[in-house]
Amino acid sequence: MRIVAAVLVTTALLSAGCSTYKPLADTNPQLYQSLAARVGKTYYLREFTSIYENGYNGLTWRIRPKDAAFTIRRVVTIGDVPAYEVEFGVEKGYLYANPFNESDYSIEDPAIAREREKQAAAERQKAFEELRARKLVEVEAAEAAKVDQFLADLGVKPGKALWLRVPYRSLSGLTRITFTKTEKRKREVFLIGKLDGGGEAEVLLSYSVPGSAGELELYFNMLFSTKDPSRGWSKRVVDGIKRGAPVIGMNSEQLRAAMGAPRDVNETVGVWGEDEQWVYSNDRYVYLRNGKVYAMQR
Repeated sequence: MRIVAAVLVTTALLSAGCSTYKPLADTNPQLYQSLAARVGKTYYLREFTSIYENGYNGLTWRIRPKDAAFTIRRVVTIGDVPAYEVEFGVEKGYLYANPFNESDYSIEDPAIAREREKQAAAERQKAFEELRARKLVEVEAAEAAKVDQFLADLGVKPGKALWLRVPYRSLSGLTRITFTKTEKRKREVFLIGKLDGGGEAEVLLSYSVPGSAGELELYFNMLFSTKDPSRGWSKRVVDGIKRGAPVIGMNSEQLRAAMGAPRDVNETVGVWGEDEQWVYSNDRYVYLRNGKVYAMQR
């Protein structure tokens, strides 16, 4: 709480011998005219403020709350000090008139000012969101264009066959997708293609977060092969991949095609060579020795 410096007349001034209010117009007409310009105006306290009240029965302090409204009713003198007689509703108080520091008060109802500022803040937020949305559209369009250019440079055009290197959602590894188009949906870019058995596949290629061409290439190559990777693989291995099951003798590429990337890999090196334990969800473990699957465990 702050006590406004130019608050009110002191009791010492009262003891100077004035129990009645002397018109300032009689003692200093020029000063009176300048002070009287505020008569009739309403102000609002910016801070909690101590106000002198009950001038006829001895002035006492009273704390008026922030935002309290008062109206200047007339110019008076208490002793030889110019003062304003003010009204807080039906109650009177007295404030120094010279000087009268207007920075301590507001001429606008704070509730109205706060509402206006609230509306202005809402408008600024709306403008920011609109600008952000426009920028996001630009970023999304740039990302989609980047994906299209990347595929074109890679020779992936409508009608081009692609094979999944890993399972993707309900699609097994080695699924062939015939590319038809890319499609932008909000912040995502999808590769759309036809499946051999009928139906359509869609694979997420990119988010609208600017990334390097190298990152896009790395992600694409992790998902797709532009040539059938299963050429030369045994039917037993290919069948295992389509079932999503590991098969003894699979290499690491084939195991990824069957089950996807592991959650974790534990390695052990010994005289026999290098062992790896591939850890999958649901407590599934696949063991490789020197790059070949030799055991599975659930």
